[in-house]
Amino acid sequence: MVWRELTTPEPEKAKAFYADLFGWTYQEAAPGAGTTIRLAEQPLGAIRQAQRVGFGTGWVSFVSVDNVDASVVIASADGGGALPGLREVPGLGRVARVVDYAEAMLAAVKSPPGTPVPPKAEVGAFCWETLITPDVARAKEFYGKVFGWRLQSSADGGTLFAADSTPAGQVASAEESPDARQHWRTHLRVDNLDATREHAVRLGAKVLVPRRAGPAGGSLAVLTDPTGVEFGLLEPARSN
Repeated sequence: MVWRELTTPEPEKAKAFYADLFGWTYQEAAPGAGTTIRLAEQPLGAIRQAQRVGFGTGWVSFVSVDNVDASVVIASADGGGALPGLREVPGLGRVARVVDYAEAMLAAVKSPPGTPVPPKAEVGAFCWETLITPDVARAKEFYGKVFGWRLQSSADGGTLFAADSTPAGQVASAEESPDARQHWRTHLRVDNLDATREHAVRLGAKVLVPRRAGPAGGSLAVLTDPTGVEFGLLEPARSN
């Protein structure tokens, strides 16, 4: 994952919340590209104004691919598709918002040559994605075709998506929930889960999951921000 974008009907409220919680700063981007999110001058993503309340709102994570158009064709052939309008985004590359067979959304992006590799996630940066799905097997089939991902098992028996067979290739997890609406959730790295969660609540967030085991031995919490958008906090496992 190389980029994230938040689409919300209340971008100013969202910007104030995340700036206070994570120390983000912002810079106006090119026309139509929203506001760029920065952490210590490193660009992380963007915040955009939703065109209609309740339509297309939420965080979308961007997957680096070799061929955006091919990813759209493969998704369309397996019950998914893409939102209208493949586009060239200055500084980011060719982008399509891909929806799966259950309308969960990721974006496929082909960055231009020489684009810097995203650095290791620091506190306040995006660090992990989770697909909440009623059917992990079906998700494995779809995302394996579209992005070439394969499944791995975590130490606690959970399901991980990976770009290759190594631990370094792990890109996301799949969380099976029989009654859930299928969707993707992005997580931000924190060094103190409980303190950050309580700070978020004071800023207007609501807690959906206060604390539970996360990937690779860490702990996570799930919240909604003051504009109603779901996101996660992830505290990595402490190294000995």
